[in-house]
Order: sequence, then structure tokens, then C-alpha cells
Amino acid sequence: MATAPSVPALTTAAVRAIETLGGGQPGRADQIADRLAEAIRLGLIPAGERLPPEAALSEQLGVSTLTLREALATLRERGLVVTRRGRAGGSFVARSSGSILGREGLATLTARQLREVADLRQASSGTAAALAAQRATALEIEALRRRADKLATATTPDERRRADSEFATELAAAAQSPRLAQQEANLRAELGDYVWSLMDVEQHAEAVRARHALVDAIAEADPDLARRSAETEIAYEAKLLIQRRIELYRAEGQSAPMNLERTWAALADDIARVFHSLRQTADAFQASYVRATQASERYALADLGMLRPRLHETLESFSDLAVGTGIVVAPDVLHDAAHWLEWWWRRSDGTPEALRVNLDPDAPDYFDYLNDEWFDVPIRTRRQHVVGPYVDYACTNEYTFTFAVPMFEDGERPLGIAAMDVLCDHLERRIMPALCAEPEQLVLLNSDGRLIAANTTGLAPGDRFAAHSGDVAVDRSAALARLCAMTGWSVRSSGP
Repeated sequence: MATAPSVPALTTAAVRAIETLGGGQPGRADQIADRLAEAIRLGLIPAGERLPPEAALSEQLGVSTLTLREALATLRERGLVVTRRGRAGGSFVARSSGSILGREGLATLTARQLREVADLRQASSGTAAALAAQRATALEIEALRRRADKLATATTPDERRRADSEFATELAAAAQSPRLAQQEANLRAELGDYVWSLMDVEQHAEAVRARHALVDAIAEADPDLARRSAETEIAYEAKLLIQRRIELYRAEGQSAPMNLERTWAALADDIARVFHSLRQTADAFQASYVRATQASERYALADLGMLRPRLHETLESFSDLAVGTGIVVAPDVLHDAAHWLEWWWRRSDGTPEALRVNLDPDAPDYFDYLNDEWFDVPIRTRRQHVVGPYVDYACTNEYTFTFAVPMFEDGERPLGIAAMDVLCDHLERRIMPALCAEPEQLVLLNSDGRLIAANTTGLAPGDRFAAHSGDVAVDRSAALARLCAMTGWSVRSSGP
């Protein structure tokens, strides 16, 4: 049996890692947009100020006019820049509105994304606080106190946001870490606007007290207390943001109007459609395998490649749901490859791209899919299976579900699986408006008790639900029963 073909290009995981270097900027236009957005948020470009003409600004930034134009379009979509026509026209920094930042902007994020950024901020700010407690000089501690005092006197969301950004930057500087300073700036650029547009007077006062307490811990050279102080405040801010996001979901659910029964029914229909399509793919593969082995007693990569158009069509037909689909082959099924993934994922422009992984068992980045749940379980149980949510580090690097159907030769020998990837964020946006419109506190769990969605601020996707083993599943409807039968999921009460 021949070994797997040599990898012709960088693996997808390697490409993803390279794309995140340099602060995580995904592309040239996006990078410029993020830099300008951060300058606006920090007040370096004041609200209402007219930006230089495109030709001059692109020269200043060292990019092409086309790249700058794309970046400005992104900023307009975010509500940070407005364009006016006429002799006195041009691109202007928008005068920020709490309703824009607190509602429309926050509505573009999921509860999972909010929790994930909070996790990163806790790691970053907590570490910066602990290091500052060990490294800061008296002058640096005094500078931190001035920043906290400035936050106390700030009266508008814009002023508070800028003051808090300055405090965070000063904290990272006191930790003597330029990288932590950059990381904190990047993270605050994502959520800083939203936090300060939502806080009322009492919450603002509490935030000021928390920052003064953090400075006191640093002055006392107590790294553990400093870390706890920073992490506690970030957890509070995350809870505030997630609560606001749930309110927006609830408003969406009540205005549609939507109800949980219709949501479960629509989701069950879509998942049934996914499994039906995967069974068709499995049938096509099995038929291809039989034809090839009857003709030549061997099945090769070229034979498998004949199914590629079908996989592309499947990806297109599920464009509103799937981010990847394909066939994953069992060992020694192919004549010219010991292992293989004929897997395609959708690029940002909608075109399919092949997943590239290293299948050389001796390589340090060998992708051993044989022991992954999404491959192993459906073959062992001989049943369709849903895995997730989990971090798909090999392909999308996103929080993902994989739906899989096993394939066999004559019902006996395992041939592999046909599978499809769906993002957790997509399902959250489908489920949450109706779930949040329910008066009862509810959670949607996978078969392992991992949370998929919840209408309460104390839980977020990815959490393990502590009462999973003892709670009784909420019997909602026939549609929910159908959904749970296909997926192994359950809906439970999370209230007292």
C-alpha cells in the first residue's frame, strides 16, 4: 500500500496561523480599517473631523487608493465614518451614538463571541495586572491613579471609553510588555465601545472603584490580588454585554413574532436536510467505490476526485448553513493513499477551497483524524452523529458542529464518512431570538452536557452545564423531540 501523497502546499492550519500573525489582522484593507477604527475609538481622530482626501490619506498610510477605499467602506458599515457629497463633502468621523454602539453594533456579535473576547481579556489584563504588581515603579503607579481619576470625571461614553483605554494601555506599560499593550488595545477595540455605551451612572462609579482597587493592589505589590481585581471587573463587563445581547435577541423574537415551536421545527427541517444530503453523498461514494473495484479491483484518488463537483454543489446548496463538507476515507480504502480527506470549505468570497492537512504519520503536524469523535463514533456506532460545539483547529479555526454519516462496503467494511461543518454562531443566531422570548430560563445542550445556547447571562456556548446529569429534559414539542432524536441534544430548565 502506498503512503499518503506528499503535501503540495502549506496546510490550512498553517495558513490560518500565518494570517493571525502581526496582531491578527486578516487582510490589507481590513488591517487599515481596524487601525483607523482604533484611532477613532481612542480619540486620535476626533468625532466630526474630516479625513484627508483619499489620495493623500492612502499615501500617508502607505497603501493603494483602492485599499483605502475598501477600508473606508468597512468603516462606513461599522458606523464610524460617514460620507457627505458636495463641495464641502468628504469622509468624516461619525459623531458616535450610544444607540448605534449599544444596539446595532452589539447585534452583530453572538453571546459566544462576547464570552470569547472576555476570556482573552481576562487572560491579557489579568496577566498585565499581576506583572505590574511585580514590576511597576512608583511613578508608573501614580500614572495609573491619574488614569483612574480621569475615568471618574468622564461624563460621556466617548470620554469614558478613551479614559479606560488609556488606563488599560498604562497598565500594560507598567507590566513592561509591549505585546500585552498591543493585545489589550486590539481586544478593547472590539468591545470597548459597547461597554461604555451601556453603563449607567452607578455602573460607571463601580467601574471606577474597581480600577482604583486594582491600582491599590499593584501599589501593595500583590500580584494575586491584582490579577483577581482585573479579572473580576472584566467578568462583570462581559456579563453586562451578554445581558444586553440577550435583550436584543428577545426584542427580535418578540417583534417577528417568533416562537420556540416554529424555531425547533425549522431547525429540525434543516438538520434533516443536512443528513439527507450526506446520505446521498455516502450513496454516491459507495456506488463509485463498487464501480471502480469491480472494474480494476482498486479505488484511487482519481476515482474519488470524480465526486468533487457534487461536493461543490452541496456546499453551494447549503450556503446559508454549511462552511465545509466532504468525504473522509477510512484507512487502506484508497490504492494510492493510506489516508485521505476530500474536504472542501468555503472561502470568504464564497468559492470552495480544498482543505490541506498533513497525512504523513511521521510528520510533527500529522493530522490523526482516525481517533477524532466525528470520524470514530459514527463508524463504531454505525449511525449518523453530531459532534460539537468544538474548536475546529484543522480547518475553520472556529467553534463548529460536524454532522457525519458513516459509509460501509456491503454493510460491513468501513469506508469512511460523509460530513458537513456548521458554525456554532450560525445556530446561535437561529435559536436565540425565540429562546430569549421564553419567560423560563432554558438551555440547549449537546449529548455531553456542553451548552449550545442559553437565555441567561450566567451561561454561554461551550460551558458545561453542572446539572446535566440530574435535570429532567424539558418536553417542549414534537418538533423538539424530532430535533433531539436526530442530534442527541436536549433542552433543560436552568432556573431555580
